[in-house]
Amino acid sequence: MEFQRPALVIGHPGHELKVLGWMSEYKPHVYVITDGSGRHGVSRTSSTSALLTLLGVPRGELLGPISDAEIYRAILKQDIPVFLYLVDELVESFLKHQIDCVAGDAAEGPEAMSEGSSRAELFLKPRGVGEPVPFPEEELEVSPPSPETPIEETLRAFDDLITQGKVRYLGASNTAAWQLATAMGAARIHDTTPLACVQAEYNILAR
Repeated sequence: MEFQRPALVIGHPGHELKVLGWMSEYKPHVYVITDGSGRHGVSRTSSTSALLTLLGVPRGELLGPISDAEIYRAILKQDIPVFLYLVDELVESFLKHQIDCVAGDAAEGPEAMSEGSSRAELFLKPRGVGEPVPFPEEELEVSPPSPETPIEETLRAFDDLITQGKVRYLGASNTAAWQLATAMGAARIHDTTPLACVQAEYNILAR
């Protein structure tokens, strides 16, 4: 797989940590769609910016230009111009920097998890034709598990991803303690890869 000027487009600050190894090696231009402010309204782009500077990774022109609240509002209201603006800005920057491939966040949600396909994918575009090629993700987070899918089925799908080298570690976020205990017990019983970390909400208001 050969490319000279890659780009990484992520939805929120912090998602770059999922592909830290790849990002450190290939030094892509990094674009962040939202500022990661969440419900507390505090932007998290500064931490991503500091990490990029530390690694010597170039920043794209878009680094959290829109808040989480604004993007969710646009989704609910089907405010298409908001997304067209983001697409136009990305395309203009890709052309400016002569980007020859783009890596981006995978789709999130129960459907992706139940099919075991929640992973980052790399989109090569030789001669303008897009071809998705998976690359290893540092960590795959489950957020939250699908109630319609047996936990052992989900764990088995994730175990397959690790065996195939597409994911190195499993993590969970927005998950209750009893769900974590169930998942760890099921992994032990079915001899699949257990969770390695948990991303929990922990701040001065939520402890």
